[in-house]
Amino acid sequence: MTSMGEPDAAVLASAWFDADPDPETRIQVRAMIEAGGPELVEAFSAPLQFGTAGLRGPLGAGPGAMNRVLVRVVASAISELIETRHPEGDSRVVVGYDARHKSRDFAEDTARVMAKAGMAVTLLPRPLPTPVLAYAVRYLDAAAGVMVTASHNPRTDNGYKVYWQGGAQIVAPTDSDISALISTTHLLGEDDLAPLDHANIEVAAESLIESYLQAAVSLLDPNSERSSRVAYTALHGVGTRTLVSAFEAAGFDAPFVVASQGAPDPDFATTPFPNPEETGVLDGLFALATEVGADVAMANDPDADRLAVAVPHGAAWRLLTGDELGCLLAEHLLSRSDLGRRALVLNTIVSSRLLEQIASNYDARFAKTLTGFKWLMQARGDICDASDYEFVMAYEEALGYCIGGPVWD
Repeated sequence: MTSMGEPDAAVLASAWFDADPDPETRIQVRAMIEAGGPELVEAFSAPLQFGTAGLRGPLGAGPGAMNRVLVRVVASAISELIETRHPEGDSRVVVGYDARHKSRDFAEDTARVMAKAGMAVTLLPRPLPTPVLAYAVRYLDAAAGVMVTASHNPRTDNGYKVYWQGGAQIVAPTDSDISALISTTHLLGEDDLAPLDHANIEVAAESLIESYLQAAVSLLDPNSERSSRVAYTALHGVGTRTLVSAFEAAGFDAPFVVASQGAPDPDFATTPFPNPEETGVLDGLFALATEVGADVAMANDPDADRLAVAVPHGAAWRLLTGDELGCLLAEHLLSRSDLGRRALVLNTIVSSRLLEQIASNYDARFAKTLTGFKWLMQARGDICDASDYEFVMAYEEALGYCIGGPVWD
């Protein structure tokens, strides 16, 4: 059987064509086989690298792009590693997905591969924010989780984030172990997948999402005011429904949503590069915020694991940096905490040193890590497991924030 490590591009391409269930990418593979030459060699000799949290790349045919053949191989490799790490069996995996092109196909293929391998699979019921997947891994005490998303990449991309037991993104050596298994995993056919209605696959109930919302609301001071007037955009991603539900559960008035960007749209019709940090991307949000007289303007990226916040500044709007919002959150949370020197806050080496000073002012512990939330959560676990510290918050300057215990991402 042909594996991802097959050295001959033409042989791999032929096997890839036979294994591919997607008519669109089958046409692309057939065209490359017929044309031959450098395009074929490039497409089938340079696979996507499984990196810091998984895969991310352009949609297309062959091992150098995101497609159903590759996703099935990766899902099989992850299943094999879970079996090695959990030889007692009965392991659960949670699979979530955003609203990009092919995301649902990739998620369902992942669930089917893992179910065939004997995993119990919980498939999230619809496109949802990445933090819901991270929460579900922890909530269900799953061995792993997979989130199909390319975050704030362009519309042409998709990706595959992997989480491990506890709900944090994978770190070494798990990433390299999966990568090694991918290179030796054979291309899967339909016989290697369970049907979607297999007994090992369950679709998560709405109660799981309700539990996530209640966990988020529990982080608020129950006695604080709920008077803010908020303008919001999901940037064509999956954030709107969950955020509006969270506002309702917390007792806030519903936010004003940028109508043209509120519903999921894999083509990102109003912005080709849906990153809230990019110049001009939030112009529609600022226009709405001005129109409704908002106190604050908020934006998620397409998988809703990053948050941008802007405040009125004269007649315009000022976007807070990740450092500014992270430090404001830390100051607020530590000011209402009674943990004292048992409180723990973290940020990364590219983030502001001000957090360390804030922590010192409250006699709290501060720690700094390498860039990436996986390292923040690794440090969080190492420090809290080895002592009586209690985690308060972590952030990195690229608009990512983690507060309290429900979500380790």
